[in-house]
Amino acid sequence: MYVKVHGTKDYVKGNSQGCKDLVDYLNKENEGKELLDREFFFNQHQEHITDTKVIDVIDNNHKGLKKADAKFYMISVNPSERELKYMAELATGRKIEHISQMTKVELERYNSLFKDYVNKVMDEYANSFNRGITKDNLHYFAKIEQQRKYKGFEREVKENLVKSGDLKPGLQTHAHVVVSRMDVEQKISLSPHSKSRGHSKNHKLNGKSVQQGFDNVAFKVNSEKVFDKTFGYSRQIQEKAAYRMLQNNAYKVLGFRKDVNMGKAIINQRALEFFTRQLGEKTVSALMNANPYLKAAYKAVRLAKQGIDIILKI
Repeated sequence: MYVKVHGTKDYVKGNSQGCKDLVDYLNKENEGKELLDREFFFNQHQEHITDTKVIDVIDNNHKGLKKADAKFYMISVNPSERELKYMAELATGRKIEHISQMTKVELERYNSLFKDYVNKVMDEYANSFNRGITKDNLHYFAKIEQQRKYKGFEREVKENLVKSGDLKPGLQTHAHVVVSRMDVEQKISLSPHSKSRGHSKNHKLNGKSVQQGFDNVAFKVNSEKVFDKTFGYSRQIQEKAAYRMLQNNAYKVLGFRKDVNMGKAIINQRALEFFTRQLGEKTVSALMNANPYLKAAYKAVRLAKQGIDIILKI
């Protein structure tokens, strides 16, 4: 499972003005279809939401924001091929390789399962702000898409196996969510690009110190946990978001930094403990030991077992 909060470059014309261009773009799979065959927007309250309503709600929910401020964000929910096949089998009772193999009733059931999950992802999105809110505090609208196209930078295009713009084979179901920056009462500004800044005595929820900002790591990890719980999915270690983050971006997610002048490095022990809980010590050890700097840091942290930041010689 790959959930992503998109950056500014991913919007048609930015996200500080109206959302019409984005809504129009998300209608690309409806072109040429009869009304009954079109895919509409949906949220936690209803299905078959029109483009007009999406634009009206999002573009009129920005009280207190400046002209240049982001007014809305886009989130994409992207199941893996294995996850899609699992959902398809739940919906149909048989193995499915492409949505064309489903009956209309089966496709509706398949889409319904995914829509239910997307709404749960938006609960995790709300939770990741640590503000005591749920998806019902958000104005959001989601839409399912069934196709993906090859892009010029992909290996298959570069090797002339396919052309840019060709449809990708197999199940490609995913969803885009347009969510307002302001909550439904237009009192709280919720930016997912405001990074979590650790625990603060001055920022409390239910009497406990909590992280400020948006916890993107928790959003990704908890979204896939919801998928597993909802559908009874058995996730392999290599499929976990925590595994991908630690494998591909360990320096960043562990807060690893080097002080060349002092010949020292610092690693965040709390972050390491989080990934150990998610993946198990054996997996974390294998990933850390693949990098000499991380290997030394990991060994020092395990030996010290004290404080949040451990100073290491490098």
